[in-house]
Amino acid sequence: MTIQEMHVLFRTLGQAMGLQLVRAILPESIDTYLNDAIVDTVRKIVLSNSTMQFQDKVTIQNDTISPINAIRTLYKRNEIDLSFEDKLPIHLRTANLTNVMYFCSFALSYGDGRYIKCRFVEPDKVEDTNADYCNRASVAYPIVTMFDDNGMTIEIQNGTTDKLPQVLLIRYIENPAIVHLDDNENLCVDCNLPDYLHHEIVETAVQKYFSSVGSTSQSIQS
Repeated sequence: MTIQEMHVLFRTLGQAMGLQLVRAILPESIDTYLNDAIVDTVRKIVLSNSTMQFQDKVTIQNDTISPINAIRTLYKRNEIDLSFEDKLPIHLRTANLTNVMYFCSFALSYGDGRYIKCRFVEPDKVEDTNADYCNRASVAYPIVTMFDDNGMTIEIQNGTTDKLPQVLLIRYIENPAIVHLDDNENLCVDCNLPDYLHHEIVETAVQKYFSSVGSTSQSIQS
């Protein structure tokens, strides 16, 4: 669904809720509600994919279709060359990762083609983790943490200086595109989420609009 079609659907669904009886709404305002709905949709999907199915933390349920498929167009990976680093811990500036919404995982390669998954540890827990003989950073179980030190920084530790990593693989979910309708079609920006989510996004946007103007109109008619 193009941004033009989303605007038409917004007004069509809004008509069923009495949009024509409230006031005119500008295309710029529709863009704002659509973008708000897009972010809410992504956050809801990520949350549903992150919540444990069973609170005992032992039982595992494998979903045939993971909720992450709903935002597959936002799932990205980035390989960062570490071969120039000659000491640990390694500190990397994330200047080239400015469009990240959520970091999913980190993995290190020591140049042999294999990737070893890193544990992500909160900055205030790094010292406690390394003080634990069983959990401290090692070549087989490296640690990654992040903090803002005059710019977002990734710190990598593997507990030794004898074997330096060569590549850091970062998997993340990027921010969804900010949709925009323009008279010049070349300047229009479409939603980059899967098509089957677009109708739900527009419905959410319409509901947000009516909530913002204090309308108590009936629910959207299917």
